[in-house]
Amino acid sequence: MKKQLFLLLVAILAISISSTYAQLTPRPVTCLSADALHPIPGNPYTYEVNVPTPPGTKEYLWFVTQDPNFIAAGTLTTNRETVPSSTVVAATGTGYNDPTTGTSQLSLTWKSFAYNPANPVFVVIQVKNTSSAGDACVSQNMKVYKIQPLNAFTLDIANQDASQVTQAGYGTNIPRCIHDIVTSTYVPESAPGAGDDGVLMDFGQDILYYEVVAANWSEAWRPSIQLTGVDPLEHVTVEFSNNAAWTTPVTMTDAGGGLYTTTATVTPASGTFVGSAGQSIFIRVTLDHSDGVNPSYMGLTDEAITLAVDGMTVPSTGTGVGDVHTVAGGTPSTCPWVDGFANDVAVQTLKARPDIISNTGMPVLPFLPVRP
Repeated sequence: MKKQLFLLLVAILAISISSTYAQLTPRPVTCLSADALHPIPGNPYTYEVNVPTPPGTKEYLWFVTQDPNFIAAGTLTTNRETVPSSTVVAATGTGYNDPTTGTSQLSLTWKSFAYNPANPVFVVIQVKNTSSAGDACVSQNMKVYKIQPLNAFTLDIANQDASQVTQAGYGTNIPRCIHDIVTSTYVPESAPGAGDDGVLMDFGQDILYYEVVAANWSEAWRPSIQLTGVDPLEHVTVEFSNNAAWTTPVTMTDAGGGLYTTTATVTPASGTFVGSAGQSIFIRVTLDHSDGVNPSYMGLTDEAITLAVDGMTVPSTGTGVGDVHTVAGGTPSTCPWVDGFANDVAVQTLKARPDIISNTGMPVLPFLPVRP
């Protein structure tokens, strides 16, 4: 009976965690005009040809290459992309690089990569007329598409409450109650008449949680964080995790000026790419109000803390790309707009604790000072 009760509780907990951490929905980039020659990573595209003449049986050979010499001395290039080793192709449809199963159309899904005019990516289709009819010859021809991928790598952020439940509004300001005082202890004078007695206070710590969903990327990406509005008396720790259970947190490096960076990367939970459905990471900001040595942050006024997130893809070869906003912007306005810390922003406000002011005596008599 006890075992059955235990299993029931485990099942309920699993359901609770699953519902609590339902993934944030990415917002699409609305200003992009994607097509098969300008693809968005992670989405399938169909490439199709029509060969009306001459009559005869056709053999279709599709392949992707970065070799500009498609045929040399009558021989096809052997430098053809294969999955999963390819750095540009995420998935191929039936008939890829196989004339025995190839047809007049092919599905390709692309990885996230930066277009390099000096080293373009090509989709090649070679068609052979393998049997003649009437006066038709056994012959072949070739056509080539050039691929210029669109950067649709996006980040979206949302606040989580103290229970780590993601809130609606993509970062809309939410109120948070500041932590109760943990300890308050009288500290006597170091010597009679020294006048250095007081009350040693520990104002506790608050932890702010966020969810960030990244869409349309492949291989890996790296986050960075910008914090503003934090009082200089507070001691800050910033971490991120690939999972909502926080089993493998990564502590980010304080680079100064509210910037937090990392050398760690985020990789797909499965496969080699993440499409428009996205994949989330979770951010945790710990604000320690007292360290027992330096002056404490008392929190006597509301503290609005702004967290902005930025990201850069980390391909195994080539150059990474920054995340873009959902609409055109910048100066001059462009699409896609690599927006840095400008738009993926969340605000949480720690509400003030009571500000107690002495009104005893005339003139007013002071409280014991707060230590340290």
